[in-house]
Amino acid sequence: RDGGIIPMIPASRRTPQPDEALPLEIRHYGATEGSFSLYDDDGQSFDFERGRYDRTELSVSRSASGEMVGRTRKERSRVPTNYRDFTWVFMTR
Repeated sequence: RDGGIIPMIPASRRTPQPDEALPLEIRHYGATEGSFSLYDDDGQSFDFERGRYDRTELSVSRSASGEMVGRTRKERSRVPTNYRDFTWVFMTR
């Protein structure tokens, strides 16, 4: 859909280890602004039921020059996240 945001990590057959850093490619599709709330937990326990999870807001907006700009903002950080390198890719030009 126009304005859609899809975060992508490399394919894997297992949950990342707690100290493993993963690159995160964030793809934006279309010509309109958009947002996405990225959820993350440890992937191994039920600690998320006690509030131990992370949430990051991903958003795309237009700059004053009309160019699309991607932004990340931590909304909640109660567990270390595995995502380290955020790379924005604008799929529609």
